[in-house]
Amino acid sequence: MHPVKGRLNVIGGDVKLLAGHTLEAALDTDPTIRAAGMIAEDGSFDLKTLHEGTVRSGAPEGTYKVRIVLNDDDPAQRDQAARWLPPRYLQFEQSGLSLRVPTTEAVTLEIKRP
Repeated sequence: MHPVKGRLNVIGGDVKLLAGHTLEAALDTDPTIRAAGMIAEDGSFDLKTLHEGTVRSGAPEGTYKVRIVLNDDDPAQRDQAARWLPPRYLQFEQSGLSLRVPTTEAVTLEIKRP
């Protein structure tokens, strides 16, 4: 496992609207391998991976497609984010977001609002 810390930036919007939702990454060569991290109010995230029944910090080496997963815990918060976030960012194949592990620097991902 390699550490993966980063920041999600929103061009034309406020990243705070995504706080509490999840950034999920799927390994290109084996999409069943997933890493995920909660998005903080400042857009920062720290990925973790479920590996052999244990949640471990970081992610295995490789290239990942990334999407946003909206949290169901607070329906009002989810609805607000769903109205605000362009739907393409909810799907791996359409988001245009990706990252490479390992990395020597913090990962920066950008979402563009119309």
